[in-house]
Amino acid sequence: MNSIKKISLAAAIALLVTGCSSTEEPSMAQMMRSHAGSMQSQVELQNQLAKDWETGTKMVARAKEQSIDAQQRIQEAEEELAEARSDAAEARQQQEEGERLIKESQLKFQRAFPQLPLQLEQQNTGS
Repeated sequence: MNSIKKISLAAAIALLVTGCSSTEEPSMAQMMRSHAGSMQSQVELQNQLAKDWETGTKMVARAKEQSIDAQQRIQEAEEELAEARSDAAEARQQQEEGERLIKESQLKFQRAFPQLPLQLEQQNTGS
């Protein structure tokens, strides 16, 4: 848009200079030049606006693709997180079940064979 401002400023200065250069009515050539300068500014503005529109269209298309990709990655991450939480819960249950089996088997052994000394080893339970 900077170039549009420069072009408009140049056209305004050209009009001002041609209008102030004489006290007479502007000649047909001066009017034609002024009109041509004005038309050139309009053409350049239209071209810049078309270019901006094309750029905007490309940006929107890219952003939509990036958004879809990001949403898919979020969905995959949420699924993996749910699976990891399920795995962690299952591992905790297995650990608790294993610890319960260890304690239960030690107690049953002591009751069944009271004459045999049994050292309870806490290191086997992971506690």
